[in-house]
Amino acid sequence: MSRRTMMIALLCAASSTAFAQTPSTGSGQAYPTRAARMIVPWTAGGTADLLARIASQKFSESFGQQFVVDNRPGAGGLIGSEQAAKAAPDGHTLLLATTAPNSVAPSLYAKIENIVVASPFVKSGRIKALAVTSAKRAGALPSIPTIAESGVPGFEAVGWFGVVASAATPKEVVAKLNSELVRALATPEIKERISSLGAEVVSTTPEGLDQFNRAQIALWAKVVKASGARAE
Repeated sequence: MSRRTMMIALLCAASSTAFAQTPSTGSGQAYPTRAARMIVPWTAGGTADLLARIASQKFSESFGQQFVVDNRPGAGGLIGSEQAAKAAPDGHTLLLATTAPNSVAPSLYAKIENIVVASPFVKSGRIKALAVTSAKRAGALPSIPTIAESGVPGFEAVGWFGVVASAATPKEVVAKLNSELVRALATPEIKERISSLGAEVVSTTPEGLDQFNRAQIALWAKVVKASGARAE
């Protein structure tokens, strides 16, 4: 996916998030010109689905066109991701990208549980958290130490979420989506909604998300190689 998608911005669970205005597409035509969809390569009700609905709602409000969430689960997120990559590059089909299909899949199909799913069970006492895998303690579970604090210096592994579009999408459209999401994520309402899920928001640029994902691909490639694991 990294070679066939254009990064719009970053939205990470247990780590980061991003997305907002440019006047028109390269052809001078206003964007969006019709209803758009955001493909989520996971089932409804999960972390990715919830975050996609927050972003889609804000896009609908800002652009005056409906952005609908389209759940396309299967093959560890690869089915929905492939559909988004093959869609017309006009910004009307977006993808809620996640760690497995975008960072790990180039080396292995994997299942990296995230803090948004786990934190309610930790808080209720149903499960005991030993450590978080991020470089610093998570805001949702501030009393839980990091793995680095627990005796493995330098350890970091995070689950991330972002919005991407086909690589041929006009840069003006990508910039418009990015600036609108950045604006939305800066509002107290959205920050609180995402924080309540156990995620942390970090705004970035399309280039910043691209660099982040490339670094994640390199990181997980080393992990997969060291483990000797292979997906069938």
